[in-house]
Amino acid sequence: MKLAIVTACPNAMVSSVLSARLLEAAARRQGYGTSVEVHDPAHPERQLLAADIDAADWVLVVSSGPLNLQRFAGKR
Repeated sequence: MKLAIVTACPNAMVSSVLSARLLEAAARRQGYGTSVEVHDPAHPERQLLAADIDAADWVLVVSSGPLNLQRFAGKR
């Protein structure tokens, strides 16, 4: 199984980065392959590639702000 993880916190970069790392580690412990996208105000956006999204069985979005989720249409 492959999991795409997207985190975003417009006001606190530490929250986005930390939550992405923790979720990725937990997913890997359960045997999931992962791709990670982090949105934060201090670093350039690390965006998932179309191939990452296509390969993902599940998309996990953790956000406290607005995100464009159209790229994930049709995903669980």
